[in-house]
Amino acid sequence: MKAVIILSVSGLMTAYAFYLVWMNRASEKILSAIFPVAVAALTGIILAVFVFGGEPATTTVFPSSFQYRLPSKMPLQLSMVLMNRRFSQTLFAPGMLFKVHPEFFSDPADSEGQSLYHQLLQREIIDWMGLTYSGSWQVEMLQFELPVGREGRFEPIQGASEKAEIFSTAQIEKLLEGNRFADIHAGIPPRITVPPRTKLKITTPQTRTGFLEEGEILLENEFCRISIRTQASSWSRGIGAYKQLAGITDEENNKLATATYIVRINVRFDGLRSKHPKMAAYKTWASDLSEGLRRQFDEQLIWSKTKEDFSFSQMKGQFSEQPPLHQTTVLSDGSRKDAMISDHTHKK
Repeated sequence: MKAVIILSVSGLMTAYAFYLVWMNRASEKILSAIFPVAVAALTGIILAVFVFGGEPATTTVFPSSFQYRLPSKMPLQLSMVLMNRRFSQTLFAPGMLFKVHPEFFSDPADSEGQSLYHQLLQREIIDWMGLTYSGSWQVEMLQFELPVGREGRFEPIQGASEKAEIFSTAQIEKLLEGNRFADIHAGIPPRITVPPRTKLKITTPQTRTGFLEEGEILLENEFCRISIRTQASSWSRGIGAYKQLAGITDEENNKLATATYIVRINVRFDGLRSKHPKMAAYKTWASDLSEGLRRQFDEQLIWSKTKEDFSFSQMKGQFSEQPPLHQTTVLSDGSRKDAMISDHTHKK
């Protein structure tokens, strides 16, 4: 209300000033005096909006990795204490794809499986967005580490706008065309809710001459532009330090592989709307989306938390046996996703 009053008064004063100038337009003194004032005012507004009031662009970068078996290219199944930090759908999607297209797993052009798992990474990012933003784009993300397990809640914030753009499962499959996992649904078929008039574009991972294989998920509207780029980074035989935690032999480790990718999330805000009343909601949406993806897919964070989980599981042997931990995720559409977590069991 205060902004409306100030703008209304300013508009009336400006209109009155122009009226006075127009009525006295025969005076060269008045015209010569008003010109520098108008230029100064316009310059001040431009500086205030584009230089001092603009929202800075943000960049979030992290590595994401997959561990799988050779030559089958099936996901590695270790004890749950080593796997429960990972996006669970990753463990099932390759097996589902194999039943339909076994030829994808023996492609001579992708003998190491790096391109296949790059496409899986893009698919899993979309699936995570579908779980998190299934009912609203203005979501409160809560993550708790409790003695009885982990709990995640993705709920529409109070007073969230009802206006939204919704991409159905069929639309998402169409946008993912070219990705081998486009119509594979290892979990709840995704439905993504985004801000009004937001365009979604997906570029399947592909190699350009002189560049590493790269894919992109692009979200763009009048307030901001979010680019989620995934790029092939490295491939190695074996699973690194997970080998020691899993207690597998060198011979077994030599039959495994690790593919790593770089995820780069760039967010740019529209300069003309930097102080628009709705900009705060878009900033929150972009920030939560970037941070949520990092928490779910950042291999550095997964590795750090997995080591903590493993150390705790070793300590449990010094005490009485503990019941399996419980993990609950409450989605933005109100549905619940539950799982039991222990060293060797995983129940849905």
